[in-house]
Amino acid sequence: ELKGRGLMIIDDQSTKQSRVAELAGRIEMPFATADLQIDAVADVAQIDAKLAELEQLARARGQAAGTGLPYPITIDRVVKWAAGLEAKGIALAPVSALAQIKTP
Repeated sequence: ELKGRGLMIIDDQSTKQSRVAELAGRIEMPFATADLQIDAVADVAQIDAKLAELEQLARARGQAAGTGLPYPITIDRVVKWAAGLEAKGIALAPVSALAQIKTP
């Protein structure tokens, strides 16, 4: 159903036994894997630290993806963080830019 609607799957890596890549590959569906969950601890300092870590990953590898839940604190921190990215030379892109399709 997701593939038919032109959607993709994002694996937040919340479990080490994830089979998202394998299953997406079987049906040739695009997927992306997050590098970090930014709000595993819903605290301003913890979220800010994860966003800084995400920046470091992006600079080191050329790209990085983070996931978060729609908590008000998460949304607030991401909005504030994103507003300063251009000044740091970082472009915020949709996660679909990181999508890949693996075939079996």
